[in-house]
Amino acid sequence: MDAIKMLKTRQSQRDYEEYSIDLKIIEDIIDCARLAPSARNYQPLRYVIIDDKKIIKDLSKNIANAKFFDKAPIVIAVFAESDAKFKLEDGSAATENILLGATAYKLGSCWVAGYQKDYHTYVEKLLQCPKEYELISLISIGKVKNPTTRPPKKDLGSIISYNKFE
Repeated sequence: MDAIKMLKTRQSQRDYEEYSIDLKIIEDIIDCARLAPSARNYQPLRYVIIDDKKIIKDLSKNIANAKFFDKAPIVIAVFAESDAKFKLEDGSAATENILLGATAYKLGSCWVAGYQKDYHTYVEKLLQCPKEYELISLISIGKVKNPTTRPPKKDLGSIISYNKFE
């Protein structure tokens, strides 16, 4: 798929088929995340691939905005070193690369925030996160069952100006 077309058509998907994804594909998607920009090339991130249905169900049950996780065959948790100065920026860039990597493999995905959310401690404990790391994001990945349509986006002319706000 053409990169510009992929960027303009990718959207969050929350309904997945019962489908097993080859873990080599997931590792390749995380390799895309590994290559995302990192401030000062610090690379403070770690990734946990979750394919255990019990853990996915626990996440689904205990995170209000992730009820749909129980339909996903894979959830990826992105963690960053707690003391990294640009952890949120690095983690967000990597998360976006995961979303785009999934799209390139014709898989659906959805980003659920994690950084400093009320459930971050729960997730960190569940996934046995070392104290030196903290949750940045969670991403479900799967083969889309019932594709959703993109919600309307603001008109380009309403969000850009040149040289200063107008």
